[in-house]
Amino acid sequence: MKIENYLHLYKGCLVLGIKSGEIAPLNIIDEKVEAIAYSGQIKLLLRPFSDLQKEEMIELWNSIFWYKFTANCRVQRIDKNTTSSDPRWVLMAGVERLGIEDNGTVWADCDLSHYKHNQHEVTRWFLSKHFDLFGLIKAELAIDKTTLQQNDRPNGFAEGSVGANTNTQGDAKLETSSGIA
Repeated sequence: MKIENYLHLYKGCLVLGIKSGEIAPLNIIDEKVEAIAYSGQIKLLLRPFSDLQKEEMIELWNSIFWYKFTANCRVQRIDKNTTSSDPRWVLMAGVERLGIEDNGTVWADCDLSHYKHNQHEVTRWFLSKHFDLFGLIKAELAIDKTTLQQNDRPNGFAEGSVGANTNTQGDAKLETSSGIA
C-alpha cells in the first residue's frame, strides 16, 4: 500500500508535516508532493467512519432517496453484540432503510428489497468529507483526525497557519496553493 496511490482522491484534505508539525490543505498533486508523501514526511488527516455525524447521515440519505429525511424518520445505532454483521447506523423512514456500517459499507433497501443507488456518488461523497475509505489510518499512512487534541499537537502546529510560511528547519516542503506542510 503506497500513499501516493491515494493522494489524488483526497485533494483538499488536510495534511500534516511530520517534522515541521505544520498543516496545509492538499491542493496540488505532482511528482514533488508524491516524493514527500512517499518519504513519510506528510500524513493525510482523515476521519474514521466512527466520526460520522447525524447531520451527515441525513445529508447522505437525502442524496440517495427521492424524498427528504424528516422528523418522523428514525436513526438507530446497532452494535455488533446485537447482530452478526458489523456495527452500523440505520436510518429508517417507513419501509426505506439506509445502513452505514463502521467499515464504510453503505446499503439501502425498500421494503426489504435492495434499493438501487449510485454507489459511485456515495464514494465521492465520503471522499469529499475526508473519510478513510481505504484503511490508510490502520496502515499508518494517515492520521485519525479525531485523535488530534490541542495539547497533543506538535510544536508550531496550528491549523490554517501555514500561508506563505518558510520552513526553517530544513525539512522537505509540501507546496500547496495556500502554504507549506
